[in-house]
Amino acid sequence: MRRLGIAVGLSLVGVVAAAGLYLWTLLPTPGAARQQVRDDVVGVLAGRAYAYLIWNADHVVLVDAGSDPTAAAIVRELAAIGRRPEQVEAILVTHGHFDHVSGIPRFVNARTCVCQGDHQLLRGDRLPSGLLPRLFGHLMPQHILPPHVQALLAGTALTFGDLAFDVIATPGHTGGSCMYRLRDVLFSGDSLLNTGAEVGPPPWLFSDSPASNRRALARLEAVPFTTIADGHTGFSADGRDRYERWLKANLEPDAPAPPR
Repeated sequence: MRRLGIAVGLSLVGVVAAAGLYLWTLLPTPGAARQQVRDDVVGVLAGRAYAYLIWNADHVVLVDAGSDPTAAAIVRELAAIGRRPEQVEAILVTHGHFDHVSGIPRFVNARTCVCQGDHQLLRGDRLPSGLLPRLFGHLMPQHILPPHVQALLAGTALTFGDLAFDVIATPGHTGGSCMYRLRDVLFSGDSLLNTGAEVGPPPWLFSDSPASNRRALARLEAVPFTTIADGHTGFSADGRDRYERWLKANLEPDAPAPPR
């Protein structure tokens, strides 16, 4: 009986894992493995999510770190610009899901910046609330425990030489989801994804609160940006136009427009 119970248990785990992997395919299809967003910004498909490498003469910063614990694709891109993993100064985390933070330990000197609502999620002290991320949290528990963590508040400015990032809270995908704006580029994580010729929030199975996510996206109208660089498809140079179309289609007819 004990062997039967073990066999049944393993079978159930297999079924759940297969279902989770299938549901994962509902996310938009990734673009090219390497994407040149600007002269000083490159998107790298690091496992199942994009990490963005940003640099100037004296500083190297990442937005997210992918799902690959070895961060091999990011390390290769660093070598291409003559930098080493130890030179990454900061990792700006859009949210605490495993596919965006698993590469963090590879960058031993980096300060990990995360909005307050996802601090515990990042450290593995709690599981995500969204249905599918919670399932993967059970199957693939993360214990990142980065040594240097900075909890961020919305409106914070992070400056690395002439690289100045605005921190924009967009709760909903997770409780502490945020975006980072560098000049005209908006690093949107999973809160706003390119979907073919359009943009929009991720499928509801992936988010803690899809309604909160949509409300947060409506508030982006006041944020100046042109390009969207998201966590799963790459970047769109016409991101602002795509966002404006989404906003027009999704504002309630009788609702007041978001403040400018």
